[in-house]
Amino acid sequence: MNIALMSHDNKKELMVQFCTAYAGILSKHHIYATNTTGHMVADATGLKVHCFLTYAHGGSQQIGARITYDEIDMVINIGWVKDQRWDEVLAEIKAIKASCQGRILKVIVETCLLTEAEKIKLCELVTESGADYIKTSTGFSTGGATREDVALFKAHIGPGVKIKAAGGISSLQDAEDFMALGADRLGTSRIVKLVKGEHAEGY
Repeated sequence: MNIALMSHDNKKELMVQFCTAYAGILSKHHIYATNTTGHMVADATGLKVHCFLTYAHGGSQQIGARITYDEIDMVINIGWVKDQRWDEVLAEIKAIKASCQGRILKVIVETCLLTEAEKIKLCELVTESGADYIKTSTGFSTGGATREDVALFKAHIGPGVKIKAAGGISSLQDAEDFMALGADRLGTSRIVKLVKGEHAEGY
């Protein structure tokens, strides 16, 4: 998988902490980043990071130009959400959607870190942004999809937005429940293993 990292100047240390905590997972993927963020992550973790220009000099556009597949996942800026910087959250989603050039964009909101009011607000912003999916989780944080979150999304997203439930879906019954509540897609490696009759661990 190709993973792109970008962070606000005030959040770069948090990005470094995140990448340090999940270095074992990230090392299995191709990592790209805007210049300063990339060098900070590489120096702290030893990960191989392909660094573009700084954000101010067009690094985000360079990352956007590397979108060559039919779909892309982005993670919202949690710091902006907690600071209620809603205009910036919306602008970032719109900018990334524009970079997708018609390809599918899934917006990961990391529900385990959010209040109910924040989840509802993000449903509104994702709908307004023109993104294609709202997605519950990365699978790297403190929790995954819940039935309550999928039902909440279904009640508050616009008609043009689909739901992807990801993380913590550990049984076929879980899968059926999430789909019945309104999930259009599921992100789970466990179900695939269960269907194949393999021991199910992981995401």
